[in-house]
Amino acid sequence: MTIRLTLILLIIFVPKVTFCQAADYYVYEGKLVSGIKLVNAGRFLNSKFCQVIRNDSTEKYTPYEVSEYRFISGLTYKAFDIKIEDQIERYFLERLVDGKISLYYLRIRGGENKYYLLENDSSDLIEIPKIIDEYSYNLLEQKLADCQQSVINIPIIRHNRNFLTKYIMNHNTCGTLQIPKFYYGFLAGLNIIHLQGNLLLICLYGY
Repeated sequence: MTIRLTLILLIIFVPKVTFCQAADYYVYEGKLVSGIKLVNAGRFLNSKFCQVIRNDSTEKYTPYEVSEYRFISGLTYKAFDIKIEDQIERYFLERLVDGKISLYYLRIRGGENKYYLLENDSSDLIEIPKIIDEYSYNLLEQKLADCQQSVINIPIIRHNRNFLTKYIMNHNTCGTLQIPKFYYGFLAGLNIIHLQGNLLLICLYGY
């Protein structure tokens, strides 16, 4: 009886979970809505609105109405209150990394890029500044303390989408970070700076 009941539950629920993962959806008032088509309007507009195509018309939802939306490709946006220039406003932030430390991205008016960290057990975003000063260093050190490699690499953090994505992915597995660098002139070609613990190995290929 127990086995039969388990099989019935699997038949009922598993296809629904699979469908949600393989389709556009958004979360409105705590309810997941699927079976719709989302509009990818670019990073700036995506941060302002969740746009849904329904019955040959486009509906717009703000971050105050929708808490999350996700495209079939895996591109995911979540709503957060963000303080910019002493004003708090709610935006949809693009999730670049999902893990024990998640990385979020926001493009604001003027083309400025902002990056934020979020711990799984916290609701407070931590902004990664363009310049790592003493205050931000201490804050990042505290949040990344469970992986010594991440702490060692804080001084070389770049305010760059690809770099930060790889940095946080490596932190979540406490793995090795490889940073490509290019040199010109007497030293030509690709050079990899390989950081692992206290070891700094520089491999130079050129003349």
